[in-house]
Amino acid sequence: DGFVMQKTNFDYEIVISDDCSTDNTKSIINEYIQKHPKLFKDVSPRKNLGMQKNWLHTLSECTGKYIALCEGDDYWTDADKLQKQLDFMEQHEDCALTYHPVNVVCVDGEYKYPYDKPKTMATTKDLILSHFIPTCSILFKQIPIPIKEFKILKKISGLDVALELLISLHGNFYLLNEKMATYQQHS
Repeated sequence: DGFVMQKTNFDYEIVISDDCSTDNTKSIINEYIQKHPKLFKDVSPRKNLGMQKNWLHTLSECTGKYIALCEGDDYWTDADKLQKQLDFMEQHEDCALTYHPVNVVCVDGEYKYPYDKPKTMATTKDLILSHFIPTCSILFKQIPIPIKEFKILKKISGLDVALELLISLHGNFYLLNEKMATYQQHS
């Protein structure tokens, strides 16, 4: 619902992939596609690729100028999220990625916020020193990822952090200081 509720003055596409899960995910995706056929691009593989390969497969299917990420059970809560982030990026030429704080829901176990205090502006050095960007909060400029680096990404367990580091080589990261998504934390 967080994807389809977006109010924008531009067209956007929702690229989605279910990695052969055994729950009801595929039927839910199909329901949304039936309701919003022009909005969704289902790139689900026919066989299980595993989390990392499916993540990279899905990312490689994105063709827009900008990409926003939202994984698994996280979700967007602000109908103007994409518009706010895109407007900021269009006004700041040095910006390669925008991010924002998120609401955190602890699904089980003890609550522990996984991110350090967000910085107003961040560089590659900041990312190397600390991970402070919730994946469901980012919108970034599409960058060409050389095949050599793409192959390296397949071997890294923290793909979101690796992708952020690659993007940081193309510009600065800026914080939009309002909560526009929810991150669900699991033990």
